[in-house]
Amino acid sequence: MRITSVHVKNYKSLRNVSLEGLKNLVIFIGPNSSGKSNLLEILYRFFTEIDLTGVTQGIDTYSWFDGNQEEPIEVRVTIEFDEEECNEVFPQELLNIMKEKFGEKYRELSICRNIVKPPIGWKTKSIKWADIPLIEDEKPITIDKLAVLLGLRYIPFEDIQAVFFAPGASNKNITGDRLVLIKSLKKAFFMGPYADQLVRSGKVKWINVSDKITDWKKFASEKGYTVVEQPLSEEDLNPHASWLKPQLISDTISRILSKIKGRFKLILAVRNSWPQNPLQRSPFIDSETQSTLREMGLSEDREKQKNWSKIKHEFNELTGYSLEPHPSYLRVVEGDLFLPVQYRGGGEQELLSLLRFLTEEDPVIGIEEPELHLHPQLARRVFHLFKKASKEKQILITTHSTIFVDQSDVETTWIVRKEGKETIIRKVKETKDLRILLIELGVRPSDIFFSEAIIFVEGESDRIVLPIWAEKMGINLRHPKVSIIPTWGKNRGKYYLNVWIDACKAIDIPYFMIFDKEAEEDKEIKDFEKRGILTRNENLFILKRGSIEDYYPFEKLIDAIESEYDIKLTEDEQEELRAPARARKIETLLKSKSIDYRSWKVRIGKRVAESMEFDEIEEELKVILERIRSKLQLMLNI
Repeated sequence: MRITSVHVKNYKSLRNVSLEGLKNLVIFIGPNSSGKSNLLEILYRFFTEIDLTGVTQGIDTYSWFDGNQEEPIEVRVTIEFDEEECNEVFPQELLNIMKEKFGEKYRELSICRNIVKPPIGWKTKSIKWADIPLIEDEKPITIDKLAVLLGLRYIPFEDIQAVFFAPGASNKNITGDRLVLIKSLKKAFFMGPYADQLVRSGKVKWINVSDKITDWKKFASEKGYTVVEQPLSEEDLNPHASWLKPQLISDTISRILSKIKGRFKLILAVRNSWPQNPLQRSPFIDSETQSTLREMGLSEDREKQKNWSKIKHEFNELTGYSLEPHPSYLRVVEGDLFLPVQYRGGGEQELLSLLRFLTEEDPVIGIEEPELHLHPQLARRVFHLFKKASKEKQILITTHSTIFVDQSDVETTWIVRKEGKETIIRKVKETKDLRILLIELGVRPSDIFFSEAIIFVEGESDRIVLPIWAEKMGINLRHPKVSIIPTWGKNRGKYYLNVWIDACKAIDIPYFMIFDKEAEEDKEIKDFEKRGILTRNENLFILKRGSIEDYYPFEKLIDAIESEYDIKLTEDEQEELRAPARARKIETLLKSKSIDYRSWKVRIGKRVAESMEFDEIEEELKVILERIRSKLQLMLNI
């Protein structure tokens, strides 16, 4: 079982959150108090209380968005069963029809539940299997409606009538000769216990014709009915699917709820307890986990032995140490030293807690901040452990760790932010293109996802030089909330603005673009300007002279080249560099002198920028940097 989509309304900060296309490994990143834990919490509550009706524990006014209990909390979860689970939950005859009718969608189940303000509590609004509703408007559908939706012939009770031939016979006095008619089939059956009960309950209407005729054979013949000389059975109401009985729907719903109940495990961020005595080493792992692991390591049960073997192997792979059970505690073996687990570092104890849950049978696990107590190297290893484990189960992680984000695939990453009281969760749309760009440009995902503003520039020298100039103006572009990302648009022949802008929109952060003069004619930039997404001198700045090198003071540029490469330029060579288009000319010059010109732009740019005074910065650049500063101050107060 895995979750493919989630829609939550009105739960705490989750006013209206939709997540579609969830993978087997899902990373939610965002600042503290942005609502990440609320999402995992409501999923845990949903699966734990899936069969509960009425008031639930831990729900109060603060559980509703903005405290408004007039609107119900709504949780809609779509899950996907595997083949084995489908066979366990659904009747085989019904399953075969669903496979034929809906293809692979037969494994999809959508459940919508509401929490209504006390004293009502939980209510199941709908359950949908593929495109077939099992519950709609809080009520199970009827068996005859299911038959219609499946294209099966089912005789509804409205099509049935009981006929009494004995005087005084009725639904309260079932006696004498009697027939039950199926009008659409023109068949008459004897009435037996099943038909009698239908009449008594009022599900089937009846008439008494004893005042006109008492011969049931003659009656059937005159009315054109074929007599089936046996009592009516439930199977006769569905001649093409005898298994389609009224209790089938309720039985199926019951098996669905039983199958998914409690199958979402939530591992909270607080996984330990602070020792009462700071001088007494207490374990970080909770006592239940210790007991479970100890029992597993000492067990004769084959399945537990297999799980223990997995845990030992992974622990050794990740730490280099062996793990052994003791009747009273867990111990880590370091050479010939056997140490109780509480004498090991918090990272190793944290790892043991995670390993325990990863080997359990829960198909879906939510983990809050798995980076707790892990040093960067171990965190990277643990993330690869999650990737491996996600082949067999679904793992949902909330994190602040740049390590986890940088190790993950872009398409598995969701951005969580708070806008006022409301949590917003977004996913970057152009994930494939963004992933390629990040790899090609050497940009870390955390440079984007953990930023609060991004400045896109032409190349690496722009990324180095602009913050130096800004610093001389009293502007801090090295602020941890601001990322400067080179696009290499001129070199690549394409800026991929749609990808970058989509990423910024997904995480809802301001962005600015400073490009060389050649970008003036770029079709992509013109299109975004025309659509009003980019506005000149607001979030788009085009360098009028050319590239960043054309803004270096001439004398400072010559000094930087001569100092960096320990050469002396002739007057003619110097004059050649006075006019614009310097970048190409400098590269040609260095090549002619057989100098390794790799990274020359950064090396020269850094020397020039650091040697410049405030008055030497061109007015055009000052205006650009001041414009960006004023917007950052307004938006982010930085």
